[in-house]
Amino acid sequence: MSAPIPNLMTVEQLAEHYGLAKKTIQNKLTRGWGPTPVTDPDTMQVLGFEVEEVTRFDRINKQTRKQRLYA
Repeated sequence: MSAPIPNLMTVEQLAEHYGLAKKTIQNKLTRGWGPTPVTDPDTMQVLGFEVEEVTRFDRINKQTRKQRLYA
């Protein structure tokens, strides 16, 4: 495996960010909710979540549909 990618959030940090339990976040991620994870190309295991992607996900989900479409 290559060197770790800097600026990634773990599932634990993501749970803390949203104020939810780790298991709740894992369940939501399994259902497709949440920012896009960074995966290892060889093993396809989740390495973490880019901070920029989490910020983008937060921004999009705090807007109304009208704001998203016509902003």
